[in-house]
Amino acid sequence: MLKKKVKWILWFLLILAVVAYSLFAYLQPLAAPLLEVRPQAVEKSFTESGTVISALEQDLFSLAGGKILALHTRQGAEVRAGDLLVAMDTQELKFQLDQLEGQLLSTQGQESIALRNPSPAHAEQQRLAIRQAEMLVERAQTDYAHLTELHEAGAVSRKTLEEGENALFEAENLLARQKLALDLLHEQLTPPPGTREQFAGLRESLQAQKALLEHQINQSSVFAPFDGIIKDVFVKEGAVTLPGTPLLSIFQPGNYQVEVFLLTGDMEQVQPGMPVSITYAGSIRDYHFEGKVYAVAPTAVETVSALGLVEQRVKVTVAPAGNIEILRPGYEVDVKFVTHREEEKLSVPRTAVFTDNGTDALWVVQQGRAEIRQVKKGLETDEKVVIEEGLHSGDQIIRNPRLAGLAEGKRVVGQIGRH
Repeated sequence: MLKKKVKWILWFLLILAVVAYSLFAYLQPLAAPLLEVRPQAVEKSFTESGTVISALEQDLFSLAGGKILALHTRQGAEVRAGDLLVAMDTQELKFQLDQLEGQLLSTQGQESIALRNPSPAHAEQQRLAIRQAEMLVERAQTDYAHLTELHEAGAVSRKTLEEGENALFEAENLLARQKLALDLLHEQLTPPPGTREQFAGLRESLQAQKALLEHQINQSSVFAPFDGIIKDVFVKEGAVTLPGTPLLSIFQPGNYQVEVFLLTGDMEQVQPGMPVSITYAGSIRDYHFEGKVYAVAPTAVETVSALGLVEQRVKVTVAPAGNIEILRPGYEVDVKFVTHREEEKLSVPRTAVFTDNGTDALWVVQQGRAEIRQVKKGLETDEKVVIEEGLHSGDQIIRNPRLAGLAEGKRVVGQIGRH
């Protein structure tokens, strides 16, 4: 009997100890990270990686092609506008230019022959022959008239009259031949229609070919178009290149832009002039720059993500501002686009919001004790939620709504932070 009584006493003491400990634990304040809510700006944004490019970059070519006699620069070299960068062998072009000069000279000679005027001496000689033939015709006409009178008077025979008639015919025939000879002389020395136009066109064609060769010779030497840095050299000294082959490229340092390819779903509020934030992760620290959207491509392009997903993206060009000497073409940067911003809003971390009886709620510390406060949410970002109703400036909320031991009326202590 005594043993049974002792056993009941031990059980009573054990239960009493448990109740006492539970009561002690309940009365002990719960340590929890707290957050004091104050009005602040809340923005909705997204960040994409971009690539730094040169705003002024140019490939340099030789219009004529040919052998490269000398390279006067190298990759990474700083050059000034007007510096000779590449010298080409122009000997073959000069030979072609000499050949055209000869063709022009020959054409001028052929034109002079084709368009020459009749020789004054030849023309005058033929005119004298015509005058002599005319005198013979006049004399023959006079003789024939005299013979006709004599024949009618019976002084000369019919045969003599016929001889006079033949003499007149031969004189007239001679005169006709001399006139025809003068006409033929003019015809032989008068060019056919279109001869002048033909030679004029030939001269213009040769002059145009000559001008082209002279231009190619002048353009064979490649000069720096502006102050810059040689980005790439595509050829070697002694190489033979075709016309239009890129020889090297040059860019202007310090004049940079950033190319970003955005998903089409993020493009709704992105437009030229929109402010952005740019971050370059250096080896020692991060560098931050402001910037603006400079241009938006009119069409999307198909890209493949690192995970192998096919995506439709739009190229957006951003112009950074400030001191950007740390940047270089090809550097990767992060570009932040703020699509929506609200000022003087009460916001809390997304993780602090939970659902209570189907309604959004927060744990709020009121007079040192925890209570559930139903709220109405507004703008949501990746990290924050704007609370439109249910909170006031200065309220303290519990960051972790799943904290062990958290219950309504529970005393709460903790370090108060702001965000």
